[in-house]
Amino acid sequence: MQAELIVVEDSDDDFDALERTCRSLAFAGELKRYSDAETLLQEIRTWDTEPREAGKRRVILLDLNLPGVDGRELLVQLKTDTALSSVPVVVYTTSSNLRDIAFCYQNHANAYHVKPMDLAALESGIKAMLDYWFGLNELPRHT
Repeated sequence: MQAELIVVEDSDDDFDALERTCRSLAFAGELKRYSDAETLLQEIRTWDTEPREAGKRRVILLDLNLPGVDGRELLVQLKTDTALSSVPVVVYTTSSNLRDIAFCYQNHANAYHVKPMDLAALESGIKAMLDYWFGLNELPRHT
């Protein structure tokens, strides 16, 4: 399985904690980080043209609070683009604001997770997410 967890996260500390957790859980897929939405949007357009990108099972882990184009706008762009709308987007943010949660689901987020503050909760949450999205759930393969 060619699994790719695409992490859109501007915080080095949050990404480092996520990366360490994925390593400790022996996640066999590729962990790919983007610090801003614009860079992801530029590269995502190559998925249709680069043979090495074909057949990957992808999930986007999206922080809402990003510099420039924020995660809310990125979610809207991803879910309104017919070529990208089937890529699952899991919002992974510090915001537990009910408006943010409602906005994300209204704009077709596939899941919404509030980042935990302690290590045990982080590990169990990430394990459950990886097990579900890359184990139990069938994902589309993008060409």
